[in-house]
Amino acid sequence: MVELYLELSSYGVYLSVLLSIIGIVAYRKLGPAMKVFSIYLIVSGAFELVTFALSMKQQNNLQWLHLYTLLELILLSSFFHCVFMRMKLKYPIKTVTGIILILCVLNSILLQPLHSFNSYAASLVSLTLIVYCILTFYHLLDRDDAEYKMIRWIVSGLLLYQMTSFIVMAFSNILSQFDIEVDAIVWLIRLIIMLITKALFGYIILVAAFSSRKQIYNRG
Repeated sequence: MVELYLELSSYGVYLSVLLSIIGIVAYRKLGPAMKVFSIYLIVSGAFELVTFALSMKQQNNLQWLHLYTLLELILLSSFFHCVFMRMKLKYPIKTVTGIILILCVLNSILLQPLHSFNSYAASLVSLTLIVYCILTFYHLLDRDDAEYKMIRWIVSGLLLYQMTSFIVMAFSNILSQFDIEVDAIVWLIRLIIMLITKALFGYIILVAAFSSRKQIYNRG
């Protein structure tokens, strides 16, 4: 099971790099919210490549996870902020995100230093993003235009992945007490869900970029 997890992890890195390339190529053809999400995909792919390379060299990559947790919160919060602005909804995204960022930094300073796994901060970030996903999904239920449909698919994928991540991160200390095979199974499930959602994200970005190009062509 551990061997399968490691093998799929390498495929996950390749997929993340591919998504980064898709994000770069499609960036100019996307709307504001999708552009922010494509930046998230690019940053995510870069971080996964760096952390994977460090792990292959048997070097500590946990400090990068602390930084990635902060960037993930900032970028995805910006994505949701753009969506809310598009729907003319007023939620205190910036204020909430700022408070969570401060708590994450304090966690890295006081509770879980850079050389350790930041499970508390990662759990808090996932929980925050889950709330954003639920709010967004609720307001998207009665909106049927193409852009909102694509955003709804992205939010659905984010909700599934963040819920899985929250469970794994929140109970990581308990899971570490079980046999390594049990721990590997849980992380493998999370990895499989991550691969599925990332494939979905890549498809949606391509569809959004192609739709934008088609609209410009038809107008011409």
